[in-house]
Amino acid sequence: EIDVLDIWKEVLGIDTCGVTDSFFELGGHSLSALQLISRIRATYQVEMPIAVLFADSSVRSAVDWIQTQGPTAVADDMAIVSATTEDIDHMEDMIEHLSDEQVGTLLATELEMQKQADD
Repeated sequence: EIDVLDIWKEVLGIDTCGVTDSFFELGGHSLSALQLISRIRATYQVEMPIAVLFADSSVRSAVDWIQTQGPTAVADDMAIVSATTEDIDHMEDMIEHLSDEQVGTLLATELEMQKQADD
């Protein structure tokens, strides 16, 4: 939990938070959620769907989910690409120009895709 807690504090730019605190109540938003998921992917080699974070946005819940996963299996036609700081800056610029409606649509699409994959 401590390692995941450190990732949350870094992404949110805060000094303290507890394992039961809500990511979104601590100031998280859609962009920081994507950054968090990217950091979790890089650290634990798991593909955490954003729906997991929206379902229960506590560190404890994220840790429980991570512990149930094995390292991500990467298909032959897929590759995990490490994002550079420049890549992340570019993505942030693109996301900043989205309207709230566009962000909502993207998140709804992601949640629907995850729901279909779970079924």
